Amino acid sequence: MQGQSFLRSRLMSTLIGQLGPFGSRWLTASVLMVLASASLLAFPWWAKSLFTTIVPGQDLAALAQHLAIGAGLVFLVSALTFSRDFIMGRLAFESVARIRRAMFQRVLEMPAVHLEKDESDIKSRLSNDISLLADSLLGVVMIFVPNALTLLALAGAMIWYAPALSLITLALSIPLFWATGYFVKKVYLSAQNAQERLPELVSIADQAVRGAREIRIFSLKSRFMHLFDDAGQKALNAQTTQVRAMALHPAAVAVFHGLSVGILLLLCAWLVWSNRLPADNLLAFFTCLLLMGAPLGQVSNSTKNAGRMLAVWERCQKLLAADNNKDDALPDIVVQGKALEVENLSFAYGPYMAPAILDVSFTVPPKSVLAIAGPSGAGKSTLLALLARFYEPDSGRILVGGHDIRAFNRQSLRQNMGAVFQEPMLFSGTLWENIAIGNPNADQAQILKAAADAHVSEFAIKLVNGYQTLVGPGGQELSVGQRQRVAIARAFLKNPPLLLLDEPFSALDRESARLVGKALVRLGAGRTTIIAAHRASLMQMADFVIVLNQGRLVEQGSHPELLEKGSLYPVLFQTALNTPFQSDLHLNSTQKGPSL
Repeated sequence: MQGQSFLRSRLMSTLIGQLGPFGSRWLTASVLMVLASASLLAFPWWAKSLFTTIVPGQDLAALAQHLAIGAGLVFLVSALTFSRDFIMGRLAFESVARIRRAMFQRVLEMPAVHLEKDESDIKSRLSNDISLLADSLLGVVMIFVPNALTLLALAGAMIWYAPALSLITLALSIPLFWATGYFVKKVYLSAQNAQERLPELVSIADQAVRGAREIRIFSLKSRFMHLFDDAGQKALNAQTTQVRAMALHPAAVAVFHGLSVGILLLLCAWLVWSNRLPADNLLAFFTCLLLMGAPLGQVSNSTKNAGRMLAVWERCQKLLAADNNKDDALPDIVVQGKALEVENLSFAYGPYMAPAILDVSFTVPPKSVLAIAGPSGAGKSTLLALLARFYEPDSGRILVGGHDIRAFNRQSLRQNMGAVFQEPMLFSGTLWENIAIGNPNADQAQILKAAADAHVSEFAIKLVNGYQTLVGPGGQELSVGQRQRVAIARAFLKNPPLLLLDEPFSALDRESARLVGKALVRLGAGRTTIIAAHRASLMQMADFVIVLNQGRLVEQGSHPELLEKGSLYPVLFQTALNTPFQSDLHLNSTQKGPSL
């Protein structure tokens, strides 16, 4: 119990911290909120004056004047309430927009391993959770807080007009306070459970969209409907618990409120009949009590917003507090002209998973070409990801010029790298914009040359709008081979000293592979190149080769040496020869022969 209370207090303090940059405007809104609540206190005075002065005097002009004052009070309260609600609502949305931006920035900074592991959950937090946070925060700042303040102001007025009766009313309200606290906790816990169920639904839907063809080919509709129904039922059960708590709260409040009013009426009758309370003070007291009805109902109903807001904010806070491994304060690295060394490198994707890389060591001299060969699942792509610091090794080191790359900031390392992946990502925009990503400062001539060197120009001129053609999210308007050539054009434009190639021919047909291979010949010249090789031609391109099997380095040497003396490599090469592809491609490397 104490742990939950502490958690809610800590969550509220962190949320208030996020609202800090708007402090002056929140202060303005708070002043308006106080004025709006204080202006309501004029109504008990107005009612008391009407009863004690205006009605007994039977002066029609005075009555009209008093009614005009009442109308003015209504206008004043309405104007203050509008100003308060408008500023509060705008601030709530601005605060959520700031939180959403901070969460998205954290996503851009997070290690790749976290993004890949929690992809669906992160998507849910950026969409569903943020929407719910906006709605809940709006309910709290526009309904809960102003009405709670109004209740406090009216309670103070009630004490002024009838102290003893007010204390009795306060005692009768204790069950209401207990019910409110109890249901806030219930809503918080049930909303937390409901939000944790939604990412599973998002994950299943995401798989259904991405695997649409496989689902239809293998008749998996029933299986996915079962998975979706099962996850949906769990989410529905959690949401039902939340709705039950939200529905029971006003019902419980209504019961306690009815009992309290009945007891108060009996007490008031006794006080007036025994001359212990003036009738005009009783009228003012009951005016306050009547005015409390609407804000009390609003506060009661909006407690669900407070509980839900804390539950959603807890999930958002976990993303904001996630370790992003920022290392901007570390110095920049220089890669040009330096050897790349890997010493006793080991890595596993999880504490209970077998190592993907185990005790691997090798050296890549500057401006040479290394091919990483091995069967599927040997760890080739993982090794490239470690070199790019998408993951951090569990043990061992990666050195550039004799210095551990962890002593330098990641951004400078990646600025020295170019990469062509198996399935390169193109972004929404034009073909031209996707090439220019390689170097945003490049001029038109440089972009056109990179496109020509990567053989992009050969298909770009055939597109309806040429380089201004929209390629769609993920480059869906282009073929895999065309997307590969765009990725190579980016690398040409970036012109990095270190190039990583992750099986760039794996999904290409013969003609696309031929064009991509010709582009890679140009791209690899004069720079250190590391290739995760699956095709025979890529193995032949290399100055030397390392062979991985189940994460271990089992063979190393030049291509001719491994063909003659190796055991696994000749089998891999012979298998790769069966793939239709030109075998006479060769990267122009300045350094030949094995260097391992």
